[in-house]
Amino acid sequence: MFLGVKDPQSVVIDEVSGQLITILLGTLTFYHAPPGKFDVQIVGAAWAGFGHGTIDWRPIAAGFVLFRLFDIWKPFPIRRLEKLPGGWGIMADDWMAGIYAAILMRLALHFNLL
Repeated sequence: MFLGVKDPQSVVIDEVSGQLITILLGTLTFYHAPPGKFDVQIVGAAWAGFGHGTIDWRPIAAGFVLFRLFDIWKPFPIRRLEKLPGGWGIMADDWMAGIYAAILMRLALHFNLL
């Protein structure tokens, strides 16, 4: 709004948040630990060797490509979300693209395609 356009290309926080949703929801798995505690385990895909010097780049690259695919293609209801007022429309379409990409990543990981 300050720049005079609805979705300025110089502002990329919407893209960054959509990518984060894709990678986090696509690779994190939550398990219920002993009573009163909640444990988060990161599945063996992108972060398998995190802290040990090796990170598998394939799930990260797949997440990037899937997110961009959905962000450009805009299947239902992504295009409709763009029409939300103010900044909500700018952010919500990328969030939904991130959710779609994360679902496909989860399926690819489940079937050992990545």
